[in-house]
Amino acid sequence: MENPWVAWFAGEYLNKTRHLTMGQHGAYSLLLWEYYINGPISARAQQVLNICSAHAQHEKDDVAFVLSEFFILEDGFYHNARADAEISKRDDIRNKRVKAGKARHSTCSAHAEHMQTQSHIHIKAPLTGAAARAREEESPSPENLHPLNYARELLEDLNFPLTGDNMRTVAMSIEAEIKSGKTAVSAYEFILAGTRDAKDEGWEINRFFFADAKYRPENRRNSHGTNKPKGINNSTQVKRAFNNIAAVASVLGGSNRVATATGSAKVEHPRLGNGSGQKARSSPAHPTVLDGKVKKDS
Repeated sequence: MENPWVAWFAGEYLNKTRHLTMGQHGAYSLLLWEYYINGPISARAQQVLNICSAHAQHEKDDVAFVLSEFFILEDGFYHNARADAEISKRDDIRNKRVKAGKARHSTCSAHAEHMQTQSHIHIKAPLTGAAARAREEESPSPENLHPLNYARELLEDLNFPLTGDNMRTVAMSIEAEIKSGKTAVSAYEFILAGTRDAKDEGWEINRFFFADAKYRPENRRNSHGTNKPKGINNSTQVKRAFNNIAAVASVLGGSNRVATATGSAKVEHPRLGNGSGQKARSSPAHPTVLDGKVKKDS
């Protein structure tokens, strides 16, 4: 196998070779590169000269000097102690990396196989009505699943669309609860119970509901400390809004009697009068309307 790299300590090299000429530096460098790639160098004279591209006599003399200065001849090969040590370190590092890579590949393959198996197991048509409630009461909480699988289970229990965005958002909520100290199962059950409570309170359940952790009661409380969603949510506000709309319709449509949330009411019209035949005082074309009554501007 080709060896693509080697550790090169430039400072140490220069400290030990400052006495070399430029030609000797060139010969030593070429011999080291050959050594790091193919190992100990054959003692055949012509082969050594070819490695250094030495043709002139002074070039051959430079090669001979470098061999005598930095290499030891053993069993027909030139050896360099520092190069042998660096090669050993390099091979050890490479072997460790190969081993770690194989371990990661094995783990990823096992996880992918597990995810594929789980996806086949949990894809099913959602239940509705009594069948869905029976399944919720009888089925135990899932155990030892990946957060994405808990998200799938939770969305199925809620009859919620199994889209990629929904699953990822719910999975992130489950991971957040796990980081807060809950087990995976308790996080799943906590979010499921909180979502059901919010649904009963009238909250709209979507992925933003989970992203904002509205399944937590404290996150659903508004400024009045209630668990109701914000907006028009009581009869007084509904009546007031209805009366305002009716009064505006009366002014624009020309009728001096309108239906209100509590019955019909007589409303003075700026052009038609008060219903008794008397003409009202002239007033701006757009009177002010408050709580179902027309207030003429003076």
